Amino acid sequence: MEYLFESRLHKYVVNRNKASSEVSMVILSGVLYLVSEMTIREAAEFLGLPKSTFQRYARLTISELVRKGSEIIRLPKKEDQHFLISRGINKPMTGAVFALDGTQITLSFKGRVNSFYTRHKKSEINCQVVCDWNMNLVYIMPNFSGRTHDSDAWTQCSLARELERHPGKYIAEGNYIVADEGYANQGIVVRPYPKNGITPEQVVYNVVHKGARLIVENAIGAWKKRIPSLKTGIHATDPTELVLNIRASAVLHQFARYHEQRLYCDPFVLSYDQQSCTPVEAFRNKHGVELRESLTTYFNEVYSERVCYWNRSRRSFPLCYEYIKTLLFSEKKCCSVHLLTIIH
Repeated sequence: MEYLFESRLHKYVVNRNKASSEVSMVILSGVLYLVSEMTIREAAEFLGLPKSTFQRYARLTISELVRKGSEIIRLPKKEDQHFLISRGINKPMTGAVFALDGTQITLSFKGRVNSFYTRHKKSEINCQVVCDWNMNLVYIMPNFSGRTHDSDAWTQCSLARELERHPGKYIAEGNYIVADEGYANQGIVVRPYPKNGITPEQVVYNVVHKGARLIVENAIGAWKKRIPSLKTGIHATDPTELVLNIRASAVLHQFARYHEQRLYCDPFVLSYDQQSCTPVEAFRNKHGVELRESLTTYFNEVYSERVCYWNRSRRSFPLCYEYIKTLLFSEKKCCSVHLLTIIH
């Protein structure tokens, strides 16, 4: 595979002398730089390195992670793409192969006079994230300031332009990407219906849509949990270096996920991976509003009963909860008997 630039880490290994640190120390510095919530000085002292040496080692590791990013974070082949599972009804959302969302990455430097200052009263970067059905990151683009709207950021992404120029090349005709209300309903990106003046048929579609779209929020949460500096502040001030750090953290997270999946093989994941997901003919050559209307008709024919059952369960749950809470705090001796009756 050809890379965009030469490996700086490989140069270090080739030119390393006896007084230089081991390669493991260089990699450990980079991982600690990305993962740890410590300051750079604290992390350097923890490893027994000067601050400047620690930063140099971290940059070597980050550049190597970014260099290998296209091997780790990439769109799967069309035949390997699977439909997202819609929560609640616990069924695939036919045709939805990826979920899209934007997330704010916190920066460490302070101050209002910069283009990164947002309505959250913090300096942030808007990062566009696309994931598959198994919470794997398949595309990230952290090249936007925190003030950029999600819809504007997506239209400027390289993936959005490629999907528009070459329809059917990366995602099979009839398949699409689900997103939230912050995106425009155009191309193969589909958003839910607005809540005002919604019809029962559109409610069914929204339930299926929102249940499937949750996967990207879980993927972003898992990424930020593994890399706490994404929430507390990235160790950099230069915009170019900030983007490289975010990309490197995503590659590191996804690399760890692939190894976790190899160590623990979920039977459901294995069985679902072996299933073939064929696009629906009725969705082909349709985009934007027309595609969403076709999806609404399809899901009302297929999943309307499951959605109705899900809605009834949601309405009955608060009543059961209040009843159980009343029993727990009552002074009656037969409380445990009532609880056992409810559970069984």
